Amino acid sequence: IAGLAGSGALSTKAHCRDDPAGADAPSAGARHFWDCWVLLSLLWFALPLCQYASSPFYQRSAVNAVLAVSIPASLPLSWHLALVAVPMGRDVTLALTGWSRSDVAWCHRRVGWATAAWAVLHAGTEVVYLSAGGL
Repeated sequence: IAGLAGSGALSTKAHCRDDPAGADAPSAGARHFWDCWVLLSLLWFALPLCQYASSPFYQRSAVNAVLAVSIPASLPLSWHLALVAVPMGRDVTLALTGWSRSDVAWCHRRVGWATAAWAVLHAGTEVVYLSAGGL
């Protein structure tokens, strides 16, 4: 098992020999992609949230307000799950983006952590809604 450590497709030690700076120093293109991704994700959450929050049904109780947060959180979650599933370690991805392996790994890790955050928000609010007798 010790021999498998760091052998993943996005391991910076095993596969980022072309970029000695490693995954902690993204290029301007990768950083711009991430900034746009965060902005669009927040919009993808905030716009439906405003619509749900203005609906009389979601204003009836705190439990319904929790549901008004949970439903919009599923939208960026699904978007993140779709991007995280893209095989990032392949040369095709590198050719399409024009980034180094470390840039792809940098973005992939951040999208992965953001996916986990959206999943916690969505699942957590669903659990609160269901445990409060939402159904």
